[in-house]
Amino acid sequence: MLFRRLAIAYISSVGIPALGLIAILGGGRHLRAPAAVGGTWDLPTEALTRIQSLCPDSAGSIEQRLDISQSGRYLDLAIGQLRGPGTIENDHVTAPALLPSEGGCDARQVSFVFDAQLPSTDRPAVFDGSLKLSHCPDCVAVRFHAVRRRDASDRQ
Repeated sequence: MLFRRLAIAYISSVGIPALGLIAILGGGRHLRAPAAVGGTWDLPTEALTRIQSLCPDSAGSIEQRLDISQSGRYLDLAIGQLRGPGTIENDHVTAPALLPSEGGCDARQVSFVFDAQLPSTDRPAVFDGSLKLSHCPDCVAVRFHAVRRRDASDRQ
């Protein structure tokens, strides 16, 4: 009788949670984490010059970089004074409205749509993208090729 109670207690406290863990791991087997795009990316001078021509204060200082903060599939993007939220779905990064955080441009008139296609890797080193003025159907998108800046962990 005592042995039977101990066996039931053991199965309840160890066996059932183990089966639950196996079911959870099996269910998540096909899930794929989004690519790691967080960090600093170098942008070409030509792209920044074209962005600044649309809104002189929008790109801020002369630094040629795109900063991305990432939490799962959610992103915060910043190009100079242009800032906004974005998402990553599969290998596609979008931000529907990068707005000037400071400066002389009116945020209601100047917002940029960010769109980029990533190579199929977990930690891409380059990507191609575009910025387009959102309220200007006749404006041509500013295309760019971004290159990830190497950080201290990459130099080992």
